[in-house]
Amino acid sequence: MTSDTLGVGIAVNDPAGRPLPTSTMQLAGHATSAVVEGLSTTQGRAPWMLGVVILNCIGIAAAVYFLNILITGQQKHLEALLQVQQTQTTELLTMHKQEFDALLGMAKENAALLSRLPADPFPQQTTSPGREIGRRSN
Repeated sequence: MTSDTLGVGIAVNDPAGRPLPTSTMQLAGHATSAVVEGLSTTQGRAPWMLGVVILNCIGIAAAVYFLNILITGQQKHLEALLQVQQTQTTELLTMHKQEFDALLGMAKENAALLSRLPADPFPQQTTSPGREIGRRSN
């Protein structure tokens, strides 16, 4: 087993001689240094490409910054909407409770009135309409 591989043949060092990254930040650092070294040298590569990469990075950072501002504004707007909705729901429930209590009060009043009425307020008719008892129709 050599010093640059593990028992399964995985390289421990990258071609530049540095150890392999163990975190995302180390990987980003390795990638950045490789891009900067590759673009800034004049050995057949254009140094102006480094400027293009830097401008792209600035554009991406600005986009992330403005998206963060939009997200923060949206969160505040949603919080305000939820507060309004909660207030309106509370008012609506209070109004419904008042109406329900008024209906219960009316039902109690009507129950008291009904208890004072005679047991059969509308007696059944024993004859058909238009006929009187004791009189014969021809």
